[in-house]
Amino acid sequence: MPGKPVRKKVRLDQLLVDGGWFADVRAATGPVMAGQVRVGDEVVTKVGTMVDVEADIVVKGQDRYASRGGYKLARALDAFGIDVTGLSVLDAGASTGGFTDCLLQRGAAKVLAVDVGYGQLRGRLAADARVVSMERTNISDLVDKRPLPQPVGLCTADLAYLSLLTAIPILAVASGNAPMVCLVKPLYEGLGDDRKDNREAIMAVMERLVRALDDSGFGTLGAVVSPIYGGRGAIECLVHVVPGRHTDVASLMAALAADWDENAPREIARG
Repeated sequence: MPGKPVRKKVRLDQLLVDGGWFADVRAATGPVMAGQVRVGDEVVTKVGTMVDVEADIVVKGQDRYASRGGYKLARALDAFGIDVTGLSVLDAGASTGGFTDCLLQRGAAKVLAVDVGYGQLRGRLAADARVVSMERTNISDLVDKRPLPQPVGLCTADLAYLSLLTAIPILAVASGNAPMVCLVKPLYEGLGDDRKDNREAIMAVMERLVRALDDSGFGTLGAVVSPIYGGRGAIECLVHVVPGRHTDVASLMAALAADWDENAPREIARG
């Protein structure tokens, strides 16, 4: 009889980089050795420890939300002046629930947490009466196979392996043209891995993206840089997109450039 599949393990320092906690293994070394990293219920102080790739990891000082995504969304909501109090929100790509957690802490009445995966949402969130967990659901399923159970006033999205040029029109249909706050992952918008933290390259990707969205009828009213790194040490951005609105591209890009100068993650912050 075939045995059970072996779960993949990697070094802790590499897993921290792959998960976006730190930009490189050198930056991860200090916090690990200082006892600031917990894997499951155990504090691990050796960077070479082999860890399950699906392990629950918490880095001290970065555990207010179910995942680091919560900090990214909080930054965007503040920058865009969006109050979610009392809203029902579609959270696309909910995963462990970083965005969902942030939304609930800010007063959302209901979060429809959609993800293609299964069993990822943190237990306390899955048990929260304000959360509707829609697992094993692709965003395209929301258009016909599995429509949302109720109207929403906002969409948030943190999606992997899918360009926002594809995702946003789908979310617009599924949500009834609700405004959106989306995480932009330049690596999924055509940027090469070797330029994942290159300002000029990322700004070019952002301009192409917002112009293309505008051409498709989706206005980008705001754009900011994420203050923490994404997966593989990539710099990410967040956008406020509203169907039926127009983008002032020049003003938007100027504001994003200024925000980058002030808020982009810095080399010194990687450790």
